[in-house]
Amino acid sequence: PHLVETTERFRVDGRDIDPSLFVKAEARVMDACAKEGIRLTHFEALTLMAAWIFCSGEAIAPVDVLLLEVGLGGLWDSTNAIPHSTCVITPLALDHENLLGKGIVKVAEAKFGVVGAGNLVVHA
Repeated sequence: PHLVETTERFRVDGRDIDPSLFVKAEARVMDACAKEGIRLTHFEALTLMAAWIFCSGEAIAPVDVLLLEVGLGGLWDSTNAIPHSTCVITPLALDHENLLGKGIVKVAEAKFGVVGAGNLVVHA
């Protein structure tokens, strides 16, 4: 999440990316989606922008380690589109039952949907 500027969501070596790179990434993602007739949520767009910035090699050299914070987390989270080998799951709560399911078991099932086969899982 960000506090002041959306660019705070994109950091390399502890520094926010340059706003011009953010604009370039947004244009790249939106142009590609428009050509395919794809509509994205705000979070989906940010996830694709992060992938393009940090992994494609077109914007900067690909990073050695990429840390992505999921939205609500789980099976349907857009960050699942990015291959990953490690998942960190913070303490579970009931604040998104309207989207993830009623009760702690349903919430846990939804949250753990981010875990892929062979992933290392760290859970609080």
